[in-house]
Amino acid sequence: MTSLATAPGRTLGSPNFGMRAAILLGAALAIAPTSVLAEMQVRGSREAVRIEARDTPVEEILAALGRTFGMHYQLLAVVDKRVSGTYVGPLPRVLARILDGYNLFLRLTMEVSQSP
Repeated sequence: MTSLATAPGRTLGSPNFGMRAAILLGAALAIAPTSVLAEMQVRGSREAVRIEARDTPVEEILAALGRTFGMHYQLLAVVDKRVSGTYVGPLPRVLARILDGYNLFLRLTMEVSQSP
């Protein structure tokens, strides 16, 4: 009686299986849509934000800024640009750099806490 685990070339532990899996994974990553390969990190404060992006859609960056800093935004046009790079500085300046090439209007409001 022969089982799948003992059939030649079919065991999970065989060297050929690992090599084939690595080749298939590499091929899948090579033909994957670029959005799968996009990377982004948002750190810092509103006064000193740092965004590291690699082929990231601007809309994803805006969404991350909204989650991180409670920023609200409204897009009146399709923003289909993708950006790569490191953006450092106050939030309004970083936004202006990321949205370079688009007409934009920024309205900044400050929350004032009231002391009892």
